[in-house]
Amino acid sequence: MIRGIRAVLAASSLVVVLAACVSAVEMSSDSSQHRVSVAASVSGATGVAHSAHGEVPASDQNSQLSYQTVSQAALAIEQKKGPEAALDYLDKQILNFPSVSGICHAVAHDIGHASLDHFGGVVAKALAVRNDVCGGGYVHGVVEQALAGSTDIAHDLLRVCAPNQDGSCWHGVGHGVMFATKYNLGRTLKLCRSAPSIRLAIRCSEGVFMQLFTLDDGIGHAAGQGFVLPAPTSAARTCAKTPSTFADTCWFYSTTVWLQLHPDDWKGLVTWCRSQSGVDAKSSCLRGVGSRLVKYHPDKISFGANICSRVGERYVTDCLRGMGSYWSVHWKGKKEQSDVCRHIDDSDLASRCRKALA
Repeated sequence: MIRGIRAVLAASSLVVVLAACVSAVEMSSDSSQHRVSVAASVSGATGVAHSAHGEVPASDQNSQLSYQTVSQAALAIEQKKGPEAALDYLDKQILNFPSVSGICHAVAHDIGHASLDHFGGVVAKALAVRNDVCGGGYVHGVVEQALAGSTDIAHDLLRVCAPNQDGSCWHGVGHGVMFATKYNLGRTLKLCRSAPSIRLAIRCSEGVFMQLFTLDDGIGHAAGQGFVLPAPTSAARTCAKTPSTFADTCWFYSTTVWLQLHPDDWKGLVTWCRSQSGVDAKSSCLRGVGSRLVKYHPDKISFGANICSRVGERYVTDCLRGMGSYWSVHWKGKKEQSDVCRHIDDSDLASRCRKALA
């Protein structure tokens, strides 16, 4: 009862903070003020406390409010100064308040959506802005928005990323095609196969499964479009039936379903991954666990490594590789994956990490 009352009070307080933050952004152009006021509210809403069982209490119950707070502040900056300033603002939030990392990808999508209005609907101009903060969510959002209403998706998806045809853009294609096909997974993956290379087809599938499994990309994006978060059992059935080319990606992103239904229940997620059939499914799922550990807690690397040490001897390397993969993404490719190992306190785990990421 007490916990429920606290949750209600916390949510009510955050609503007040949201209104205050957005008003402050509208009245002031001082980005340092934005950084302190908005991120402080998010940090308070998503604070981390670790238990002896390797779990983090369900501290993200107000994640949608936190998302709304940061998103509205970023969009207000974008409206006044453009997407570059909004992305710079988001970049500073991540560096100063790591708890924002868990919801920033969806915010970057929002900035990408709005940039098309800013540039008069010219996709090339919007894509000329490049800041890969929050896993490149801005590019994903631009492409997603450009393709979502397409009436000739098979034609348009081959043109939207031209001439560069880079992987991040094709990840965005996956998001956009999901909307264009109204979440028809089979048709969407078939369209991904039309990418210029198998590498880009797989990057396309990343956007597809992120869109299918990740609620933070559904907040504000899929409302009213039939978005429903699948249950873990449904996600597992989907991955088991997915063609081998894309199965690894499916299992990797399936971890987000569990975490959205059971915030920060890493022990439960590891058990769920290990319950899947086949070594490949377990391996990809547990690599996804490592990636999400860094995405949601980039300042708790030793904690993440400790979780990886408990996934079962055969799969520890997979989990550590997942941590390394998102560590590089978190730092926009400016740091090597192996750099994450420097932040692991346990010397044996750190050594194992270096070997895994060598």
